[in-house]
Amino acid sequence: PLNWQIINGEKKIGISCIKANSKFDQGNIINSKNFKLNKFETIKDAHEKANKIFPILTYNSIKRVFNGFKGKKQIQKMANYYKQRTDKDSRINLEDNIKNIFNFVRAITAPYKGSYLFYKNTKVRVHKIKINSYKKNIKEIGKIIKIKNNKPFVICKNGTIQLIKYESTKKILVGSFLK
Repeated sequence: PLNWQIINGEKKIGISCIKANSKFDQGNIINSKNFKLNKFETIKDAHEKANKIFPILTYNSIKRVFNGFKGKKQIQKMANYYKQRTDKDSRINLEDNIKNIFNFVRAITAPYKGSYLFYKNTKVRVHKIKINSYKKNIKEIGKIIKIKNNKPFVICKNGTIQLIKYESTKKILVGSFLK
């Protein structure tokens, strides 16, 4: 799952062709490829890069199988398995590290619904944030301390983020809280 690799802060994104067997994602690896994703690229960019690689990877995998290649056995203790993401998994945790929040937001933005926070019991969809150097000695996580060009600055556990692209049916005000 590409979005989990972004959430986990991977510098290289991996895709592979695996021979199907009776166990989920545990067949032999026929072929794999990595590509770089810079820290500002989103899940959309990852999909675009992967979609360019997949046809060649698949073709080469089919050739390998026809030539008798059985694949490389996976080392199960090195394997990672992640569940399919749902909207319930998309709530931003402002108590997390701001770098993790940044990766989380870019991992589930368009073409997905995006991450979210709540403002006065209304869901605010967040599609892009910026880690901000704006420092203020406030420990109230979720507090909106400033709004510049309709882009709120929000206190997190270890810094401030600015909501750059978001959707809200309510006007967000300074001094209020996002949860």
